[in-house]
Amino acid sequence: VYNVSNALGAAALAHALGLTDEAIRAGLVAFDPTPAQSPGRTNLFHVAGVQVLVDFVHNPHGFEAVGRLASGLAPERIGVMLGHAGDRDDEAIRDLARAAWRMAPGRVAAKELPKYLRGRASGEVSGIIRDEMEKLGAADGVVSVHGDEVPAARALLEWARPGDLLVLSTQSDRTGVLQLIEWLLEEGWRPGTPFPGGD
Repeated sequence: VYNVSNALGAAALAHALGLTDEAIRAGLVAFDPTPAQSPGRTNLFHVAGVQVLVDFVHNPHGFEAVGRLASGLAPERIGVMLGHAGDRDDEAIRDLARAAWRMAPGRVAAKELPKYLRGRASGEVSGIIRDEMEKLGAADGVVSVHGDEVPAARALLEWARPGDLLVLSTQSDRTGVLQLIEWLLEEGWRPGTPFPGGD
């Protein structure tokens, strides 16, 4: 729904700028939310029965929208990776955790953003996320803490099984996360089995 809204806004702006209907249509038809055309923006992968959504989502409103999208994909379980920049106050970080928790995840990978600590100690933001989710009812072992995005994504992939959806919110190492997924696809990795090469 949010991508349709964005497309309508772009089409209206193009029309206001004088582009023809044919040119607007050609632009819309040619767009595909792939890493090549729109990296980290609603990139959906199918990894041996697991749906993996890579998106820049980074605020409560965004998680509400992605939550509606996730519900429409009808997964058996949901895994979520999230973190926040350190210059947000504690309540903003807790708001993000609450929005993600409304997706009813079976597993959460709370990540650090080492490039965006912005005055916070390492582990502080992910600790707030874990604390808030435990207050909301997350059982022991549901929330894990990771020092960066690729280890957090790996943890969710190792947890996943066919029928699951993983929502990977990426802000600092989108390239690394996308490369991990592409590597697993190339290697023919299947959920529940060790990563190729034992890595």
